[in-house]
Amino acid sequence: MKCITETECSEWLLQHGVDETPYGHGLSRGVHYIQFAPPTSNEDISHFVQALVKSLGNFQGCLLQIHDWMYDSEYEEDPTSSIRLRCGEGRSIKEAPGFVFEPSELSDAIELCALILERDWTAYLYLTSKAATLLLWEGALVDFWSNDAKVEKHVHAELCRSNLRITHRYKG
Repeated sequence: MKCITETECSEWLLQHGVDETPYGHGLSRGVHYIQFAPPTSNEDISHFVQALVKSLGNFQGCLLQIHDWMYDSEYEEDPTSSIRLRCGEGRSIKEAPGFVFEPSELSDAIELCALILERDWTAYLYLTSKAATLLLWEGALVDFWSNDAKVEKHVHAELCRSNLRITHRYKG
């Protein structure tokens, strides 16, 4: 895993041909979109994130960019510090809000996604494979975009299996 700055996140996205922050850009032909409410109990969140990522296809790595976070630095350390320390990262979440995960680091990516949902933070998950982009939105909603109807079908099936509330679905 590698932590990167906001500028480096934009460079990563450009290099990998992935659209940056698709929320609010409208839905075009060929784009499949689902918005849903994630599980609310912390014990269900990790299991769900693992199943969701599995439904996205073969994990080839990702960029997870945290956009909005909150913690009381007077009473607790940065909740991402244990993940950061594993790769020798000394910068704060403010200095380096992006996390690039390699294919062998799937469990760390799942751990961080679960933390983001549990803490009601906001982050984009961009897959290196370009199979999908997810917006984890303040722990309350998840937006999913994909140009691949097969991936959308697998994600939809997982949402139904997990008995989660779908708030919007669009097949382009």
